[in-house]
Amino acid sequence: MTLSEQHQSGKYPLTALVIASNEERNIGRCLRSVGDWVAESLVVVNDCTDATVRVAKALGARVLEHTWEGYGAQKNFGSALATQSWILSLDADEEISPELRCSIQKFLSQNSSNYAAAYFQRMVCFQGRWIRHGDWYPDEQLRLYRKDRGRWTEHAVHEHLEVKGRIMRLRGPLHHYTYRSLREQVQVGLNYGELWLRDRKLRPVWVFEILARAFWRFFRGYLLKFGFLDGFLGLYIALSQSFLVFYRYTSLRECYEEKRWGQGERMS
Repeated sequence: MTLSEQHQSGKYPLTALVIASNEERNIGRCLRSVGDWVAESLVVVNDCTDATVRVAKALGARVLEHTWEGYGAQKNFGSALATQSWILSLDADEEISPELRCSIQKFLSQNSSNYAAAYFQRMVCFQGRWIRHGDWYPDEQLRLYRKDRGRWTEHAVHEHLEVKGRIMRLRGPLHHYTYRSLREQVQVGLNYGELWLRDRKLRPVWVFEILARAFWRFFRGYLLKFGFLDGFLGLYIALSQSFLVFYRYTSLRECYEEKRWGQGERMS
């Protein structure tokens, strides 16, 4: 199908790429936000025991099973098998807003030949409210890229897209429906902390550094980025992010000390 034919049919030369595992609660909303205007919806799944695959197929997505190798590796696997020249990478709990949809369509119709990728802001829905300040917003996301110009890094966590070429900023938010409860938010943060450690070289971490990093994260998110304007949730987010920083660097200190036990005295 040529570019003009795709536009005439309402489809754009774009693969919506989603990685998912046991996401039956979210996958439908995600795919419906792109299903009637992208040329291909591709879902890469692993170890699903719920209805994720069935829901995705019912919405017209092509579903591929791939053993879990990490976030970046899963995305690169799907990207290599995408049939379209442009890729829009989404998480299962995300949704393209109407404003962002219009921006993407306009970009692909008018400007895409001059760029290799585009980024936009992500907005989180937490406890039934949109978070509009603090460390969670604006959350810049580089997710739209030309297939032959972009590749995901394969870090254990916080993978990012490396692009060769110019990048454009698009208007409109990517909606993120995350964390059903406060407990889930903390647990996910702790799990990411374990993955974060895998990408870190062991080194001495002093108590002052731990306290300084944790304090800075709270100060930055709650005051400098106006997290207080989100009320109690803004306070909770700033405190929880500060705690997770404290946990990560305390864990890094612990791992370093465990390696040194028996070789010398512990750090003070």
